[in-house]
Amino acid sequence: MDASPEPIRSARLTLEPLRVDHAEAMAGVLGDPELYRYIGGIPPSVDALAARYRRQINGPRTDQMRWFNWIMVNHETGNTPVGFVQATLERGTDRYWSAHLAWVVGINYQGHRFASEASAAVMAWLSEHGIVRFDAHIGKENVASIRTAAALGMVWNGGLD
Repeated sequence: MDASPEPIRSARLTLEPLRVDHAEAMAGVLGDPELYRYIGGIPPSVDALAARYRRQINGPRTDQMRWFNWIMVNHETGNTPVGFVQATLERGTDRYWSAHLAWVVGINYQGHRFASEASAAVMAWLSEHGIVRFDAHIGKENVASIRTAAALGMVWNGGLD
């Protein structure tokens, strides 16, 4: 997979390739402790998020793995960030790439199908670049995300415990 993340537009969202300067706005989106009920962790500070974004932007880019990350921005409400979607691309022994998708939508924006819309847009973009297999890493108690993955035709791999 030789492509780099590009902006992707859907009905309500613009998926912006991750930038370090997204950290300030995203710290607010990711600031509710309830958001970490299924994924673990605590709300990150702006500095911690900026450091994480630097790592995510820079690597890995090997012959076997790529990281692609986008910020979900609602262009219907003045470009409000609502969450993120990421794809970890891995090349299998058969030389085909597969994508492991993950998404997080801020507590105040849940229930509006942003994860479904963003993930479908990412899957379409990745499909155009030759990706044929998709799955999702989701905690077994996160019923909403399991349903999102199933509706998109993804395989739920049992994910996080």
